[in-house]
Amino acid sequence: MRPVFQDSELQARFERDGYVVVPGLDAEGVARLTAQIEAVPGRLNMAFEPTLFHTDPVHKQAMHALVLQALGPVAERYLLDYRPLVGNAIFKHPARPDAPGTVGIHQDWTMTDETRFVAVNLWTALVETEVHNGAMHMLRGGHRLPVALRGTNLPFAIDPALYEAPGALTPVPMRAGEVLIYDLRCPHASPPNRSDKVRPAAGLGCLPREAPALHCMYDAAQREMRVYESGTEFYTHFSHLRPTLPPGTRLLQVIPEHTPPRLPVALQQALIAAQALDAAQPPKVRV
Repeated sequence: MRPVFQDSELQARFERDGYVVVPGLDAEGVARLTAQIEAVPGRLNMAFEPTLFHTDPVHKQAMHALVLQALGPVAERYLLDYRPLVGNAIFKHPARPDAPGTVGIHQDWTMTDETRFVAVNLWTALVETEVHNGAMHMLRGGHRLPVALRGTNLPFAIDPALYEAPGALTPVPMRAGEVLIYDLRCPHASPPNRSDKVRPAAGLGCLPREAPALHCMYDAAQREMRVYESGTEFYTHFSHLRPTLPPGTRLLQVIPEHTPPRLPVALQQALIAAQALDAAQPPKVRV
């Protein structure tokens, strides 16, 4: 596969860990984006509130435009000929007993052909983010797990129970405006926000310019995997919470007799063990 980054040192770190943290927005940019996304009407009453859960296309278009305006230049600064696909604002509210806002271990949806291309997400913290207020936790090296299709109605290929022990993932504390760029294959999670303030963040999914944008949907009754053409407009009208295909969505491929894979437990355990070994000396991923 071709390089993701313009800078060879960043590329080497990314190939090793599956993610890097880089400078992104300055203080003015952080304040501007925070104020803009907080002002968009129609927010959801949820402990964990990402734009991708929303069902209103107007709301999603507004959030995408604001995030693209802020993070698009960051993508151009670091990535090697990538294009933006979907912008997403994320609000993690202070945890309550009935709504902790935990985001369990998962891999992001497949958004392109991962046997040929690497899709990434640029995730920026808009406040200083530590474990206590819901920092991202990554499975370092998790991008080396075998490729498995991920999408609507698909069970996880990873085994969530393996990641419940403390130290199974590597916390990634970030300063406001820093950007975590990670391979969509890399498993990640975030704990509850134990502070008394909302933890705002934003993300921008990006693909190589020449890569097709795809979305996978599994029909368990028919045991069929269906691969559809996607794009920014697709995600404007498609919601995690209401997974109805937008009118006119083009079907690209049907994979019959598809059994969703489970990734090797031994390989996952080896990666988890590596997090614990390196916990005392986390990698220097900032530049």
